[in-house]
Amino acid sequence: MADTQVQLQAEEWIVSNELPRMFSQGFSKTKLRLSWGGEFEFDAVSKDGSIAASVSTSRCRTAGGRPAVGKYHKIRSDVLYLLNAVGPKRRVLVFTDPEMVRRFEAESSHGRFPSADEIGLHLAKLPETLEEALGRARKNASDEVSPGGK
Repeated sequence: MADTQVQLQAEEWIVSNELPRMFSQGFSKTKLRLSWGGEFEFDAVSKDGSIAASVSTSRCRTAGGRPAVGKYHKIRSDVLYLLNAVGPKRRVLVFTDPEMVRRFEAESSHGRFPSADEIGLHLAKLPETLEEALGRARKNASDEVSPGGK
């Protein structure tokens, strides 16, 4: 079974370092109430509650070069929750893959994804050692599910 520890470390690094740098305040994983009555735990909510964020360390393409459709669906699911969170004035998605940002910017420009006014799209640059470890973890996970893999 694929080890997701590195993805969690990358997410934690973004929440602890990159989001505070981008928005000049601290963030933490927090549950927020949803407009339809339930709760959802967001990857990051600012200390003052004005910003809610979801973080994606996923690549835009599979190891075989195909569109990562399952990842796109996960991101759209995260957006559904972001748009229905009660309280935040600002909602953002943070990606580690520039191609993923471009994909959702293109979808937004074609009216198939919320506008930048509704969901901000941001690129986070991971430290080199963490980016390399994330690349190895992705390769291991890909090898595990590929025909002839481990």
